Amino acid sequence: MAILLAGLAGLTLDAPAQQVVSFASHDHSAAGDPVALTGHWFASGSAAAPAALLLHGCGGPYDAKGRLSRRLRDYAALLNAQGYHALVLDSFSPRGESELCTQRSGTRRVTQVQRRLDVLAALQWLAQLWQELQLWAW
Repeated sequence: MAILLAGLAGLTLDAPAQQVVSFASHDHSAAGDPVALTGHWFASGSAAAPAALLLHGCGGPYDAKGRLSRRLRDYAALLNAQGYHALVLDSFSPRGESELCTQRSGTRRVTQVQRRLDVLAALQWLAQLWQELQLWAW
C-alpha cells in the first residue's frame, strides 16, 4: 500500500471522524467526462494536522460486504491516533471494478496511469482544504 504524506497548514475545515467525499479524477471516461472518484475522509482530532493519502492494492478498498476494508479502517485509525488526517481513495468502483488481482498484468481494466491521475486529483482535493501543501512520498 502506498502512502503519501501531505504536511498541511492553515486548515479551516472541521471534518467529522469519517466522511464520504467525492471529486473528479484527472482521468476521463470513454464519453469524455471526468471519472467521479470516492474517498473516505478520516479527520484527526487536530484541525491543523498533516494528512495521509491511503491507496488500496489490487484487492480494492472494500470487503465482501461492501464496507471499507478492515485494513484501511485500521490504517486510518492508526494515523488518526498519531495526529494525522487520512483520505482513503477508491480508484476501482467508479470504473465498475471491485478488484484486479485476478486480472493478468497488461490486461487490467484499471491502469497505473489512471490510478496516478486519481492520486493527482486526490492531492488537488487536499490542497483545496489548505493554503500550503508540502508532499513527502515513499
